[in-house]
Amino acid sequence: MTKNLILCFSSLRPVGFSENMIQIREMNYDLALDWLLDSIPKNWDIIYSDNTIKNIDSIKNESLKNKLYNINVMLHNNNQGSVNKGAGEHDMCKKAFLSVDHEKYNWVTYFTARHIIPSSSYFDKLDREYKEFECIMSNPGFDYLLNYKHLSPAQSLYNDMLFSMKSNVFSSFVNSIDIKGLQNLNKNSERHLFEFVKNNKYKTHELSRLGILRNDHQSYGWHLV
Repeated sequence: MTKNLILCFSSLRPVGFSENMIQIREMNYDLALDWLLDSIPKNWDIIYSDNTIKNIDSIKNESLKNKLYNINVMLHNNNQGSVNKGAGEHDMCKKAFLSVDHEKYNWVTYFTARHIIPSSSYFDKLDREYKEFECIMSNPGFDYLLNYKHLSPAQSLYNDMLFSMKSNVFSSFVNSIDIKGLQNLNKNSERHLFEFVKNNKYKTHELSRLGILRNDHQSYGWHLV
């Protein structure tokens, strides 16, 4: 069976967050990881990375802690995202991907770990329906559940909540990541991702929806993406 890899990225204890905010954050991450572990097929390996903690024992949520003890975890304790959130995620991505032999994998999926994947559908389609593509990207709108508000996406971006590339393409993507460059230019990761895919003219399938749930604490809460 062909092996695939998912790289998951979290920031469990951001600087300046109150203990109550961190408690809620850990609960969100725990819920999302629970769904992911239930949804991901058996031929997928997981690397779960965090850039805000030194060890798993510093996590207060026992359920999340126990889950993390049973998967491959990388703790960077070097939050480049305090300057540019996307740069922080891309920094974790680069370190996690370079820790494995990428030739073992067909697909590599990038996933920011506070989102909920409710089924295996996304993963199943990679192997069954999207074989001929090199990149599976999206730029979906957001449909908020609290007030049914719809936000249309900005143009010339690819979201990096969830995307997939063939492993050799993902290797090139990782080599294109310049953390200091993103920070100095204040360039968001979504634009960098879009430019990388478009400039290299990869064979790309664009999804209109991802079918995941996201919790936006700063505006209208849970929404479909």
